[in-house]
Amino acid sequence: MGAKPNIVFILADDLGFSDLGCYGGEIATPNLDALAKNGLRFSQFYNTGRCWPSRAALMTGYYPHQVHRDVLPGVGGGGRGVRQEWARMLPDFLKPLGYRNYHSGKWHLDGKALAAGFDHSYDTRNQGNFFSSKGNTLDGVPVKP
Repeated sequence: MGAKPNIVFILADDLGFSDLGCYGGEIATPNLDALAKNGLRFSQFYNTGRCWPSRAALMTGYYPHQVHRDVLPGVGGGGRGVRQEWARMLPDFLKPLGYRNYHSGKWHLDGKALAAGFDHSYDTRNQGNFFSSKGNTLDGVPVKP
């Protein structure tokens, strides 16, 4: 058996399925197209109207309501609590296979990315402001703005 493949999973908010060049989009995305050409492309999917339930489904393999991610963590509403212990995250499956797991971007799941099995995390808590790193953390340590 050959070397393990690298796994690069990109989840982008507000990106339509046909926005990338590899799916027929009009915008040139040559680097993403190259990754898609030599990798796995998803063509059948379901998503939710909000980002955090979709993230929960992709990270756990369960429907959002099964893992109590039908409300935004820390904001309230719904009173659903935190993700159940049996709903393991993707790094729980990859780490035993020798993979290192890195997170970059907004988390929007319960807890912290490091506690969910990631080896490193660049958490962009200030995701609404594209020009400032205020509020962002690297492995839980605030990044200087």
